[in-house]
Amino acid sequence: KTLHLAFLFSGIAEIYMAFATEFHQFAMQYVVVFIGYSFYSGTMEAFMYDTLASHKKENTFKRILSRSSAIKNTALVVSSIVGGYLFGFWIGLPFFLTGVAKIAGFFVSFFIDEPNVDTDTFSLQNYLKQTKKGFSQLFSKKLASFSILLLTFTAFNVPVYEILDDIVVI
Repeated sequence: KTLHLAFLFSGIAEIYMAFATEFHQFAMQYVVVFIGYSFYSGTMEAFMYDTLASHKKENTFKRILSRSSAIKNTALVVSSIVGGYLFGFWIGLPFFLTGVAKIAGFFVSFFIDEPNVDTDTFSLQNYLKQTKKGFSQLFSKKLASFSILLLTFTAFNVPVYEILDDIVVI
């Protein structure tokens, strides 16, 4: 169901983007497309893991995930080049075709059987318990110190990058 929503929201938003001409249309498109992306985020990885677990092959997950990521990155490179070419015909064509592909993914996702490996069913109580556990981990002292280190590094890295980027361009 999550994949259905991911493909539906992002597909509609991409098609809408192809025909958008005003700022408020672009803003609305970004809201809708990122709602779709939020449904997609982590769903495919969970689906892959559950599928492997249902076949007792979860130990191959890292290898399968890395291959999937390599294919996804290769497709991104190819589609970026093709999208640049299509952009020359019509500015909205790359967005339109991306949206059509996502709507096709929406229909294909109805033929996917979800593996039956999870014994937990959704309930508000489980959701709240897991959310509470997630926030406690998010704000744990171990993660907080790492976050401060990361923010400190970023605070110095961004200005240096911005200065060096201009020098490299020149």
